[in-house]
Amino acid sequence: MKGADIFVKTLEDNGVKYIFGVPGDIELSLFESLSYSDIDFFTVRHEQTGAFMADVYGRLTGKPGVCFSTLGPGAANLVTGVANAYLDRSPMIAISGQLKVDEFHKNAHQYLDLEKIFKPITKQSTVIYSAKQIPSILNKSFEIAKTERPGPIHITLPINILDEDIPNSNYESYNQQNNLAQTQTYEYDIDSVCEAIKKSAFPIIIAGNAVIRQEASEELINFIDKFQILAFSTFQGKGAIPANHRLYLGVISRHLKNVQKTFESADLILNIGYDYVEGIKPDIWETGIKKRVISIDTISNTVDRFYRPDIEIVSNLKQYLREFYKNCNCPPKSYNINKNELKSTIEVPRDADSCFPLKPHKVIAEIRNVLDVHDVIVSDVGRHKQFVGLLFKAYHPKTVLFSNGLSSMGFGLPAAIAAKLVNPDRKVVAVCGDGGFMMNVQDLETAVRYKLPITIVIINDSAYGMVKYAQLNKFGKTYGADFGNPDFKKLAESFGAKGFDVKSTSDLRSTLEEAVYSGKVSVVNVPIDYSEGL
Repeated sequence: MKGADIFVKTLEDNGVKYIFGVPGDIELSLFESLSYSDIDFFTVRHEQTGAFMADVYGRLTGKPGVCFSTLGPGAANLVTGVANAYLDRSPMIAISGQLKVDEFHKNAHQYLDLEKIFKPITKQSTVIYSAKQIPSILNKSFEIAKTERPGPIHITLPINILDEDIPNSNYESYNQQNNLAQTQTYEYDIDSVCEAIKKSAFPIIIAGNAVIRQEASEELINFIDKFQILAFSTFQGKGAIPANHRLYLGVISRHLKNVQKTFESADLILNIGYDYVEGIKPDIWETGIKKRVISIDTISNTVDRFYRPDIEIVSNLKQYLREFYKNCNCPPKSYNINKNELKSTIEVPRDADSCFPLKPHKVIAEIRNVLDVHDVIVSDVGRHKQFVGLLFKAYHPKTVLFSNGLSSMGFGLPAAIAAKLVNPDRKVVAVCGDGGFMMNVQDLETAVRYKLPITIVIINDSAYGMVKYAQLNKFGKTYGADFGNPDFKKLAESFGAKGFDVKSTSDLRSTLEEAVYSGKVSVVNVPIDYSEGL
C-alpha cells in the first residue's frame, strides 16, 4: 500500500465522512486515493471556511471535524479557523500538505514551519515523517482531539510519504488503535458541595460550554429543579437551560446592571462547565457580599491568580450531576425577591415595531417567530452578537452557535453550511453583520453548489458597528469604521442564491418566512439602526 492509501484508510477507520478544504497541486496521490473512498472531499472556496466548517461539524457531532489545506498560504489560511476551534473547545483534525522532508528549509519555495505555527493554537501539532507512522499518529490524534477539553490537532503531511510503499501485510501491525480514554480521576465529592448549598442563602449557577458539549443539559435541569437554584448561562452554554424555565435568568452580560446587582446579592457561585476562555471573568461575581465559588468541570479549571475556586470537582458532568441528584438531600432554596428583576434582559425600544431602519431587537424577535424550537441560528461576530445572545430565546442545546473564545468575524456563513450539513431536516439561519458576511462571501457559492438551503440575514449598517459605537461612546466621533456595500440582493442572485431586500418594518416577517421556507440558499438584507445599544 502507498502512504496515501494508508492515510485514507486510517481516516475511514476513524469514521471520517467529510474533509472540508481546498485541494492542492502537490498532494495529487492523496486525492487519487480519496477518489476511491467513501469520504466526501467537501470543496470550499477558502481554507478558513473549511476550518470553520470542521469546527462546527465537530461541536455538533462530538466527532472530530477534518479540514485540509495545501502547504504555505493554504495552511496559513487555516490558522483563524483552527484557533477558533481551539478556544471554543471543538474536536478537529487539521491536515496540511508540505514539501518533501529533505526540502524542509526556511528558504525553500512556499515552505513554512507548520509544526511551530500551529503549536500554540492546537492540542498537538505534529509531522508525519514516514508512512509507517500514519496509522499510529492519526489514531492517536483522533483520540486526543476528543479528550476533554477537546480541540484541534494539526498534522503536517510531507508529500514524499504519500508515495512511500508499505507491504499490505504490514498494515494491520502498524494500524494499532490508540485508546486514550481519559485517565483523570472523577472526584465525587458530593458532601462538600451539598453542605455549601445548604448553608447558602442566595446561590447562583453559571452553566458553561461543557454542559452542552457533554450532553448534560437534562441532568443540569433536574439539578436546578430539585434544589430550586437560579441559573445563568454563558454564550456557549445558551440552550442548555430552556429560555422559558422559571429559574433561568438568561445569558450573562457584564453590560447589564441588573446582572451585576444579582451577583452582588449572591453568596455562592456554582460554576458548572464554566471555562475562563468564554470571557466571563471572576470579577463579575466578585462584587457585593463575600461568597464561595465551586467549580464542577471536566478538567482542573484553576487559572493561576485569575480563577481560584474554593471547591473544585473534576468529573464527567453527566455522571456527577446524576450522582449529586440522588445523594444530596438539601432542601430547595427560596429567594425573597422577584426573579424577573434579576434576569439578563435588554429593554426593547418603544418604536421597535414601527421604525425603519429596523432595530436589532425586532429582527431577533422575528427570526425567533419564524423558526421552530429545534431549528438552528448561527451568529457571526459583531454588534449583533450581543443581541442574539441576550434576546434570542433558545430551548434546546446546539441550536445557537457562536464564535466566542476567539470571536472571529467571518464565522457565520461557514458555520451555517456545516450546521445544515449535520442537520438537513432543520432550518438554519445565519445572522451576520455586513462586515463579517463579506469576509467569507465567496462560500455562498459552496452552499449553492451543495444544495444546502441556508438563510443569511445581513445586519446592514455599512460599518464595523461595534468599533463605530465604541468610538462614539468614548470620543464622540468615528474614524476608519465606515464602508460601502454591494447590492446584496443582486450579489446573492449572481451566486445562484435568492436575494431579498427588507424595505419596511412590516415586510420583515413575510420576507423572512419566504426566505427560510424557499428551499433555496437565501440572503436577506436588513437595514439596521444601532442607535439604541445595550
